Amino acid sequence: MNLNFLECFLNLSQTLNFSQTARELRIAQPAVSRQIKNLEEELGATLFVRNRQGVHLTAEGRRLRSEVYPIYSRLVESLTSFQSDAEALKGPIAFGCYREVGEKVLMPLISEFKRQYPEIVIRTNFLKANDILEDLKSGVLDFGVIPTAVMSENIRAYEILHEDSVLVTRATNEKPVTNLKEMPIVAYREADPFMVRFLKKQFSRFQLSSINYFVMVNSHKSMVEILLNHDTWAVLPYPSVEKEVKEGLLKIASETKLVSKLYLTHLENPLMEKRKVLFKQFMREGIKDVEKSVHL
Repeated sequence: MNLNFLECFLNLSQTLNFSQTARELRIAQPAVSRQIKNLEEELGATLFVRNRQGVHLTAEGRRLRSEVYPIYSRLVESLTSFQSDAEALKGPIAFGCYREVGEKVLMPLISEFKRQYPEIVIRTNFLKANDILEDLKSGVLDFGVIPTAVMSENIRAYEILHEDSVLVTRATNEKPVTNLKEMPIVAYREADPFMVRFLKKQFSRFQLSSINYFVMVNSHKSMVEILLNHDTWAVLPYPSVEKEVKEGLLKIASETKLVSKLYLTHLENPLMEKRKVLFKQFMREGIKDVEKSVHL
């Protein structure tokens, strides 16, 4: 049996997309179809079904994947072990996260990773969560940190971080947090789901119409600037205001806090290069040392 057929099958069983598999294996899309057809003919079984909803594994395909994947992975690991470490630890890794947690928490980790593996180039992009997920699926990104555990056959998500969000105002603001209508709110955007979740937890009789918007700006840094100059309130991740709170410029205005989970996410790939395996392990383990910076 041609091992290229198995590699093509395993990749397609993860991407469920002929075009993406062709890109990842660096072969023409017709070659992917041909290799799958040859494998099906050799095995006497239909492995994939294609319809308007997309590409799906058949029962035979799922069975083959579950039986072949461990064997093929061990074979690849054995072959990879003969590759020199110097060569294996070179090349790029494309990483995406949203700006606040990236700048405050993850960039110090990436800096330490670069210190240990100077030949690996980390291309970091600050993006919105939806854009990160789309870029992961399309292969633009190798890894991303998003606030959602994606339920998908070909995507893996690891819970790596809990982030506290708090209600903050400038330190000199003595007005009580009792009547939402009398609290000018600095918001990331109108009816921001993140803010709404917090306010529902803070105010038992919360209504969207009760929000008194002072300004809306899709930048946490700009939100902090407004807070420093006006008696306003905002719901923000603690890393975004930690410096100002410790310096006594802002204060936490309520004991209520909202805990959000963050996930390191990537496409499942049995042939993941060694540098990417190291990056995944480093991020999952190293985050424990910096997690305190996102908690009160």
